Amino acid sequence: MYHSSLVARDRDRLRQQVLEGLGWKIHRIWSTDWTRDRRGALERLMERVRALAASSGDLSPTGGDASSADSRVVDQTPGSALKSVSGNGLSLAPRDDPYLGVVGTYDETPSGQRSRNDFYDSPRRVGQDIALVVNHEGPIHEDLVAQRVARMYGLMRTGERMVDLIRAQIIQLTSGSIRRRGSWLWPADGDSVNPRRPVSGVKLRDASHVPPEELEAAARLVCQLTRGAKLEQLVPEIGRVLGYGRTGSDVAEAATNAVQRLVVSGTLVDREGVFGQRR
Repeated sequence: MYHSSLVARDRDRLRQQVLEGLGWKIHRIWSTDWTRDRRGALERLMERVRALAASSGDLSPTGGDASSADSRVVDQTPGSALKSVSGNGLSLAPRDDPYLGVVGTYDETPSGQRSRNDFYDSPRRVGQDIALVVNHEGPIHEDLVAQRVARMYGLMRTGERMVDLIRAQIIQLTSGSIRRRGSWLWPADGDSVNPRRPVSGVKLRDASHVPPEELEAAARLVCQLTRGAKLEQLVPEIGRVLGYGRTGSDVAEAATNAVQRLVVSGTLVDREGVFGQRR
């Protein structure tokens, strides 16, 4: 398998020329192809192997039939769709999503049943429900907290008075059971977050409601699995990690900003337009 090493193009071309001069057969698998269409990349690889075997009649290092070689390559990357490649063919997982198993999920807090009057008459109860939402879904944008809590009390619209009451309770809670980072509320013991997707039946968050730390975690994950990618390749993959099937302008902007923050902090490095992890 070929992985981009992010070195100068001339050196990369020279390496291939040297190897081919020694009799090597080079088959490139680009990191973005491996991430987006792993099954297709593997099928093309095996087609090349079969074609070379047919033309030479012998590819095994000991001179035997390659199809009878007792060898197996196992990809142990979490969430990998590839289980094994052997002389007998491919063994693929049912779903070719390289991010399965390495991304988390989120679910909306059950709405429960509250009295509308309690919302205005029992601020302490409202504060308890805010803490419930944050500890269940946090980090979560404060606008979503207001929506969740309002729904608990059968209030379908979040008016100014309602928002003011919720914000007052949030201020009290941030001294103990929850923490604020910008517009996002975190559980008191929450220091980091993995990329998350909604569970089945739950609506995707607006990109503006995804915590910056979660977007950055998604960017780091893509760079880890692809060994680096150009921005136009990296941005839609960040969206895919978080469950977005299409990369709209809002998702693209949020993902791009996350990459830029990681470059500024030194977590990612821009090597001639290819973004990757610091070595």
